[in-house]
Amino acid sequence: MNKKITLFDNKLLIFILIPLFEPTIFVKMNIINKFYAVYLISVLFYLFIFYYKKRIAIPNILFLVIIYRLLLFFPTLQNNGDLLKWGYLSVIIINIVLILNVGLEKHTKNVFDCILILFSILLIINIILYIKYPNGLLNYNGLNFLGIRTRFTDYAFPTIIISFYSLLMTKEKRYILPILISFINIIMGEISTAYTGIFVFILYYFIYSKKKTIKSNWNKIICLFIYNNILNCFCENIR
Repeated sequence: MNKKITLFDNKLLIFILIPLFEPTIFVKMNIINKFYAVYLISVLFYLFIFYYKKRIAIPNILFLVIIYRLLLFFPTLQNNGDLLKWGYLSVIIINIVLILNVGLEKHTKNVFDCILILFSILLIINIILYIKYPNGLLNYNGLNFLGIRTRFTDYAFPTIIISFYSLLMTKEKRYILPILISFINIIMGEISTAYTGIFVFILYYFIYSKKKTIKSNWNKIICLFIYNNILNCFCENIR
């Protein structure tokens, strides 16, 4: 693999990640949702071209993901489910796998930084709109920019986890800001179950923060991030 990989230039990577995390409210806005769908498919084509040009082997986990999604196709069809949503979520998961398959090797910090930038922006927008429209947007009671208030954690938890470990690894104080933004969303939404999750994570952090093997946990954290999103996609698909 070439040492310089244009995909992991931070500016480009952020644009690659944007369609993977469409704010919930945009799903209700037909024109914007179509734009995200076209954007998402374009990213998929770009990633396959990138893999082909760089002669990168398709990861085995991608074949498992495809099989998993195909297995969900038939019950979705049988139960008159939303096939467009099934396809949309399938492309999202495939894109995530393709990006992180390469990113885990040498570009973990770039991936983390871009995720933090994107999620911080989304969480800030969520704070502003939640304050202005606490009862929901677009006449949907309880539906906010990032979904119902309990779904804020889908963005807040990965942001907190990645920021804590980035702070530990680099000692750069800029990683404190995403943590604060995430806490504001959790407190603002009064997500009681999130308090327990934060306490457990902080306890884990202080127990293991002094161990020399902490650097090996980078891959574990990014895997947790992947599984979190795959699980959310699965839950959305069966609703």
